[in-house]
Amino acid sequence: VDERGQVIGGVDAIRDIQAEHDALVALAESEERFRRSMMDAAIGMAMVGVDGRFVSVNPALCALLARDERTLMSSTWQELTHPDDLTTDASLVDDVFAGRRDTYRLAKRYLRPDGTVVWADLTVSGVRAEDGRLAHLMAQVVDITESVHAREALARSEEHFRLLAENSSDVVFRASSAAVLEWVSPSVMDVLGFAPREVVGAPVLDFVEPEDLPPDLHLDPRNTDTIDFVGRVRTAAGASLWMDIAARPVLGEDGSVIGRVGRLRDVQAQHDAQEALQRS
Repeated sequence: VDERGQVIGGVDAIRDIQAEHDALVALAESEERFRRSMMDAAIGMAMVGVDGRFVSVNPALCALLARDERTLMSSTWQELTHPDDLTTDASLVDDVFAGRRDTYRLAKRYLRPDGTVVWADLTVSGVRAEDGRLAHLMAQVVDITESVHAREALARSEEHFRLLAENSSDVVFRASSAAVLEWVSPSVMDVLGFAPREVVGAPVLDFVEPEDLPPDLHLDPRNTDTIDFVGRVRTAAGASLWMDIAARPVLGEDGSVIGRVGRLRDVQAQHDAQEALQRS
């Protein structure tokens, strides 16, 4: 501007902001990739605020917890957690807030609106601001309900068969692939006079009279045959009892023998009766 106030020209400044522009574009692209990876993930994912409320949830989490996005966004993780797991989860969150840990993993239960329980493998990570304050939590939730129920069913089944074995009048045993005793039922005390701890670790065939063994019997890890024969089994008192001896192999996923299970059944009375009949 001259002395009279008239514009006579201009002074311009051009500053290179390419780096800032590229950074903003890269940030936008990164945020879009994160958003897409979160929304398209097969597992449940959520961003949770420090007050416990959901900031962002993906469709997989909505399906897992049987709630729509709007309902979840108006809820807290505490409201959805099974009461029996709330204390443990809250304690771990407190550790993240206090900086004692950055992440944690927990198997916990969630409640659906109809009251059904969903077991989940939960992984939580803390995201902090530049000043170190906790900004929010990122949660990954994997549905493990079927596997938990399968483990529970297996445990019930194992307990059922354990009770059957422990209360059977037969001597039930489990052995290694090389036919070394690993477990034997308590009935071994009543039948043969041995305490279970006295026979565990010994080869099964050490208790059978050698002349009663089938000539083609080979209990090596490659033999997948089922064994069934009658022979004399040594007792703790040094005598022997005629017993029906049966065992079958336990196979691994590759078809190899990983162990054997079997039973010894007292047939002394039947054997004595047969001998008496023959003498008669």
